[in-house]
Amino acid sequence: MTRGVRVGRAFGVDIRLDASWFVVSILIAWSFRGLFASTASVETLDPWRHTLLGIMAAALFFVSVVVHELSHAIVAMRKGIEVESITLFIFGGVAKIKSEAKGPGDEFQIAGVGPLTSLVLAAILFGLGVLAEGFRLAPAAVLFQVLALVNAGLAIFNLVPGFPLDGGRLLRAGIWKATGDIVKATRFAAWGGKGVAAILISGGLAGPFLHESAPRWAGRLLPEDIFGGLWWVMLGFFLAQAATASYKQTLLMKAVEGITVSSVMSPSPMSVPGNTFLEDLPPSGPEGIVALTGYMGEIEGLISTEMTAVVPIEKWSSVMARQVMVQVSAETVLSPQDSVEEMLQRASEHPGPFLVMSEGQLLGVVRPSDVFRLRPVKDLEASA
Repeated sequence: MTRGVRVGRAFGVDIRLDASWFVVSILIAWSFRGLFASTASVETLDPWRHTLLGIMAAALFFVSVVVHELSHAIVAMRKGIEVESITLFIFGGVAKIKSEAKGPGDEFQIAGVGPLTSLVLAAILFGLGVLAEGFRLAPAAVLFQVLALVNAGLAIFNLVPGFPLDGGRLLRAGIWKATGDIVKATRFAAWGGKGVAAILISGGLAGPFLHESAPRWAGRLLPEDIFGGLWWVMLGFFLAQAATASYKQTLLMKAVEGITVSSVMSPSPMSVPGNTFLEDLPPSGPEGIVALTGYMGEIEGLISTEMTAVVPIEKWSSVMARQVMVQVSAETVLSPQDSVEEMLQRASEHPGPFLVMSEGQLLGVVRPSDVFRLRPVKDLEASA
């Protein structure tokens, strides 16, 4: 399923918010509020004004992250790469790009435009802050100056050479250019990502004890120290997992390059009418799948043992197979000539199984896990 709540669309790309963003946005607004409350030029304002400034800063930070990710998306689309959506979650944003860059040059441009965009935003915001200061609009001046620093920090952090950060992708582009091997380049860049993750985790664990350590050792750790350290630890774990997942994804896509779904699909399963009750379904065979037909004998979907398992067994006598099946649709049907890469890209939205059909005839079924029948995939995984 598509991740996140859709809140808008820009340049043909959906903008989505993950559930975690609703939590973190409150924390960001509260953090900005505390910053404004301790800033000399605006600390005398009423508390509600500090809160309003915090909310405005969080909203503009949201816009900054979206613009950063949109810059990646726009360059990718100009390179002929489809971009489905941009999703903001607890650790920032990610543009969902359907395929890898076609070469190191494209990779360099797609990755490099993000930090560059954040630096341009920082310069614009800094200029607005200077302008507001000239008009003696202290709250606006502080707001723009803080956001200028935040965007500059976002650019610098993203330039850290750890995959999948932008800096890690730039590193991958350089190694890819030098070696001609995207798998090797991704492996080195992923190592960089794990190294950065280790630094973040170590710093997050040690930071609360090292920051103004004398009074902390004498008493207890302050909540803000613990929270700040925990944030970096979580970010480190996320980065390490993302680096590993990205490397495995690259391995997989490289392994299935040029291979069609007809090479990995299972034979056409047994067919029964879609109005068959679950308790009357025949044994589903080794693949655990049964094809369902409509009133005219046409294939209308598939049902698997996993789908029947979500229905309580006491309801099997009253629930028909078509009520829980995977329906025939543009998203769930592949032709035998479609690439395995296309199937894997669709699997991010629809986990399968997929129907393999030609001229209305069901030829077989295929799951994303079926690609592991291929020897190249196993070999590449063993070398990871």
